Amino acid sequence: MTLSRRLLYFLVIVLYGLLRLNTQSVAQDMDFELVARPPEDFAGAITQIAQDQQGFIWFAAESGLFKYDGQRYISHTHDPINTNTPADFKIWGMMLDREGIIWLLPGGFGLDRFDPVTEKFMHYRHNDNDSTTVSHDQVTAVFEDRDGKLWVGTTAGLDKFDKTTQTFTHYRNKPDDPNTISCNQVRVIYEDRQGVMWIGTGNQYDQYPWTEDHIGGLNKFDKRSGTFTRFTHKKGDTTSLADNRVEALLEDSRGTFWVGRRTTHVR
Repeated sequence: MTLSRRLLYFLVIVLYGLLRLNTQSVAQDMDFELVARPPEDFAGAITQIAQDQQGFIWFAAESGLFKYDGQRYISHTHDPINTNTPADFKIWGMMLDREGIIWLLPGGFGLDRFDPVTEKFMHYRHNDNDSTTVSHDQVTAVFEDRDGKLWVGTTAGLDKFDKTTQTFTHYRNKPDDPNTISCNQVRVIYEDRQGVMWIGTGNQYDQYPWTEDHIGGLNKFDKRSGTFTRFTHKKGDTTSLADNRVEALLEDSRGTFWVGRRTTHVR
């Protein structure tokens, strides 16, 4: 190797080392900034954060719904004598749909719809005398699929919400029908890159009795036929689902499907 080539090789190595050092330094030097002090009614844990199409940041919290515009907060908290507020103080979760509507999961009080333009709330509650209402007031998940359809998970089954008729269609476990959802306690709703819907189910409490209706599991949902393919834990089968309490779902960039379960490991 000539002197000039050795020198060039040496410079390339030095440059590569400096780039790596700089990259590591940038990755490690993270500055955290405390934004504007929250209002007095902003209390408890933040359960979810989302950004709307206008760039505003929304916080779902144990004390209500809060909008942050970069300088100040605007509060939307429960008021028992004002129906144009969230149905409860605690907001377990939220989802912004493609139309900019915010859907809220008020703790144990059904499903809330909030229009940030008109600042109007609509409340959807279960009614034993009306089969078109939400399956249960314990709403655990809300999801908008690629077709713009809204899916609602509850502790009494999966619902599809029709925005035009304002009615809910129910998908529930039937012990004598293996093509129904494996468990009525829905934990997570997910859609993969092929448009296939996946429903994770199971009770969140370890001490809950393992009755047939609460067995849990992962469900592949065919929206056209309304049928489910079940994937559950099978004792002694190491290729089956590791645990029936499914809490999280993700398809990564390589197409690998990840299932987060109630215990500490993923499979």
